[in-house]
Amino acid sequence: ELAAARVNAMPVDKIAERLNQRFRLLLGTRTVPHGERIPRHQTLRASIDWSYDLLSEREQLLMQRLSVFSGGWTLEAAEAICVRDSIREWEVLDLLTSLVGKSLVGYQPNEDRYRLLETIREYMSEQLQDDGGRDTTYVRHLSYYLELAEEADSEMGSPRQVEWLNRLEMEHDNFRAAMSFCNEALTGCSNNLSFEAAKTTKVTVAESGLRLVIALEHFWRVRGYLAEGRARQLQALANAPEPTSRRAGALNAAGTLAFRQGNYTESKKLYEESLSIARKLDKRSGIASMLNNLGMVAYAQGDYDDCRRLYGEALAIRRELEDRPQISASLNNLGSVAYRQGDFEAAKSLLAESLQLRREFGDAQGIAGSLNNLAAVALAQGEYRTARSLHLESLPIRRDLRDRQGIAESLEALAETGREWFESPDADPAKKTEEAKRAVCLLGAARALRESIGAPLLPDELEENKRTVDGLHEVLDHGTFSTEWGKGGAMTLEEVIAYALGHSKKVPGSPKPTE
Repeated sequence: ELAAARVNAMPVDKIAERLNQRFRLLLGTRTVPHGERIPRHQTLRASIDWSYDLLSEREQLLMQRLSVFSGGWTLEAAEAICVRDSIREWEVLDLLTSLVGKSLVGYQPNEDRYRLLETIREYMSEQLQDDGGRDTTYVRHLSYYLELAEEADSEMGSPRQVEWLNRLEMEHDNFRAAMSFCNEALTGCSNNLSFEAAKTTKVTVAESGLRLVIALEHFWRVRGYLAEGRARQLQALANAPEPTSRRAGALNAAGTLAFRQGNYTESKKLYEESLSIARKLDKRSGIASMLNNLGMVAYAQGDYDDCRRLYGEALAIRRELEDRPQISASLNNLGSVAYRQGDFEAAKSLLAESLQLRREFGDAQGIAGSLNNLAAVALAQGEYRTARSLHLESLPIRRDLRDRQGIAESLEALAETGREWFESPDADPAKKTEEAKRAVCLLGAARALRESIGAPLLPDELEENKRTVDGLHEVLDHGTFSTEWGKGGAMTLEEVIAYALGHSKKVPGSPKPTE
């Protein structure tokens, strides 16, 4: 066939360049060897035209509106977004079932989700544009996923945290589509598509963009989407320059991701602007949050006196507001400062109080963080087994959360607990070597994980990490150290967690890509 021959002869990179013109790539009359012409409807575009024309009017309308989804959708989402005019809510399931039967919509029973092939989605998006209903459908899509994101954000300190993080992961492409719509509607970068409905409510769309990046900050931070999340936040901030409480919240969110990336100068700038807005609006909870976060920057830069002052001011406001979840965060942070200043008893007391509160709320991520901080205090006091036990309690929590930066921190901390063996002059030589190799493997895996998400070590963490690495070099020769480090870096996330928890004693020998 001539079209197939053209494609087969085309270099892969040229095909990739033309994937956004997929309907043209295979368009044209096809011919068989004997000269018999095959009808045009067998080309890609014409085949979809033919299938589309066979649909009922309501099926066509639903297919057009389904094109706003990216990465699939649930029945509830379709009912919320696609129902209007001639399509009623109770008809959506019947129409979807019919479209699945015609192989135009895919259904994944294990996830209870529907999906369009990308080629079909692009075709239906063109029909939606021609129909003139694109704006209304996209605004509904934005509203639905904004409400979902904010509901999830409200649950991030609850026992349902993992469940909601997984749901946000599944819908991540839809959130991306919603944020892209906000940007296109506000900047005019719409590829000649009409966004008049959005432009008439510009303020609402701009605020929706801010609300989305605020609600998704926790998800981006925990799941390691630091660079992407921060880029989305900065775009939303550029689209909404007015000094509102929403802007203050988005500045806070952007500052947090910048902090996680080790960009303390940018983080401080964002936090300070957010604090300025919060003070002008007399938002006490916002003031407390910014004081706390500026304390984090001071902590990362080793200014513990200023850090302690900022944390203390934040805690006083949070006690005044009786905000117990945030009180637990302030107690944890003050405990970390006490640890850095060598006041281990005060640190243990503050961290234990924070952990107790977090257990009451069921805040999984907070519990894991408090456990790791208590372990750091135990390690500093030479209580290696206590420290290891606390880290081994924390790691499975972070695994369930799929908190990749937290997992990296736990792996590094477990490597440090190995100092009990490789720093002890009385340790059995064979055991010392075994534990040193294990520690190097964990450190190699942690470093690879950090690099994959763009989350560098903090300055104080770098110092501890260097001390541990120097100690390991004294036990292992250069070749063995490099080999074990490489093995750790080649392990999958599941493999290294199982190895760290002792479920697997074997380190895979063949390199594998890390997640």
